[in-house]
Amino acid sequence: MHYLLLAVVVACVIGSFKPIISGSRRRHYVIGGTASFILLVATQPPAPAETPPAKANGGDAQSTIRKKAKDAISHVEAYTPSQDRDVYNALGPQLFSRVAALEPGAIYAAAESNKCDSVEASAVITRKSSKSGVVWYADCKNGNRFVVTQTQAQAALERATDMKLAANDLEESCTSETLPMCMASDAQKAAQNHEAEIVSACDMAVKSALVGDSSMDWTWNVGIGKDDDLKIARGFKAVNAFGANLKHRYFCTYDSGRHGIKELTIEGPLGSQRII
Repeated sequence: MHYLLLAVVVACVIGSFKPIISGSRRRHYVIGGTASFILLVATQPPAPAETPPAKANGGDAQSTIRKKAKDAISHVEAYTPSQDRDVYNALGPQLFSRVAALEPGAIYAAAESNKCDSVEASAVITRKSSKSGVVWYADCKNGNRFVVTQTQAQAALERATDMKLAANDLEESCTSETLPMCMASDAQKAAQNHEAEIVSACDMAVKSALVGDSSMDWTWNVGIGKDDDLKIARGFKAVNAFGANLKHRYFCTYDSGRHGIKELTIEGPLGSQRII
């Protein structure tokens, strides 16, 4: 600013010398003063650009979330029909061509959760994916797994692009100790709240098929089957036609969507017998 003021003063002083400087000489001095003004303005150093104030917490949140996602994103590889045939068959060619580009969004969605310390790996869940949408799992180092839909992944990608990633309290879908629940359908998850009732239904079906008395073990195992199926396995002792109390085991397939037993098989010393 002081250069500009100096140039104006010089130009005005030279231009006021009319009593002393005549005609053409005055014009030369005025031109010279104007030139000096232009030169001084042109060579004036530009004002430093103003730096926008940083957001108090936004920058830190962005950095933290991106750091949590960085390693997993760096390991995302292109999907090929020859090496990922199951994924290709589940998604179809159009969606399959986009799956690798969308996967970082699934990683960001998991990294935004306060229940994830750092994302280790991600992959498509073919059992849950279809031509209408991709579903991924994203595993965190602390043992939590997040099941992420295509809609969630796309939204997280948009937030990443707009620098609007934000921490949240999204709950994990399962843990390293309860991984089968991540594969469960909504009906299967709902049925978990009625597990004892379902096992009791299988018990009754077994007892009705036996000739003699039976007593069930205290414990049972429940697994996740295809579609909405639950797989129940339980040991029991049954009295045969000769009065012997023998150890058996039953395998019961329960359709949690239709609320009924689909298949029931009993195994014992004399072999296997399908009841339903």
